[in-house]
Amino acid sequence: MKTRPKYLSIADEIHARILGGEFAGAGKLPTQKELAQEYGVAVLTIKQALSELQNEGLISGVRGSGTFISSEAFRYQIKFLSSFADEVSSQHRELTTELLQVVSVKEPDLEVTAQLGIPADTPYVCIWRLRSIDGVPLILQRSFITDELFNKFDQAQLREKSLYSMLTQSAGITISRASETIRAIALPEYAAEHLGQPSGSVALFSVRVTKDESDKPVVLDYAYFPGDSAVIESERFVRRGSHE
Repeated sequence: MKTRPKYLSIADEIHARILGGEFAGAGKLPTQKELAQEYGVAVLTIKQALSELQNEGLISGVRGSGTFISSEAFRYQIKFLSSFADEVSSQHRELTTELLQVVSVKEPDLEVTAQLGIPADTPYVCIWRLRSIDGVPLILQRSFITDELFNKFDQAQLREKSLYSMLTQSAGITISRASETIRAIALPEYAAEHLGQPSGSVALFSVRVTKDESDKPVVLDYAYFPGDSAVIESERFVRRGSHE
């Protein structure tokens, strides 16, 4: 009779421990080295066991931070327009924002200037932020905004406030609507590194152009979501006359 691989037995046991709530307090597993010592096996065997659990969606690895127990997928609702911070708050979850860098772009990208509706030689600012939910990196976001608007912001608030609230409170802008496209892509290497995901893995890529009440673009957002961490939700209605 063929012997069952050791790593599968370990995966089953860790699976049961997770469901039993053993690691609920920390929200993450012990290190691979600690697990290897606990089970008396090589680290490679633990890696194989954790890979099985990750394929099941039970855990997720974050490079440099450890192995976390997967939480409920973030529900990305597209029926109403709101900031990412407000979306997370409405789901009673904790959002943290890491400001990666703020870049003043002096050689503008024509695609960006076209989306913002500004002359091709207009300088703008690119804001890189990593957004995490319940301690797990969920979205890598690049936001593009003109120098004129950015100079009205208190930059110290970029870690604490949403751009929507800053546009309203600091720049006096009333946000009216946004156009957004979402498509599946292979996660590029730089995004994968920040999100703790394999390069080339499936991800969702969102391009959103937010406009003020005069229909003028005020901010362009590029956002990367790991493919297994977000669910897109919308309520749809029958088009008038479609059954006539």
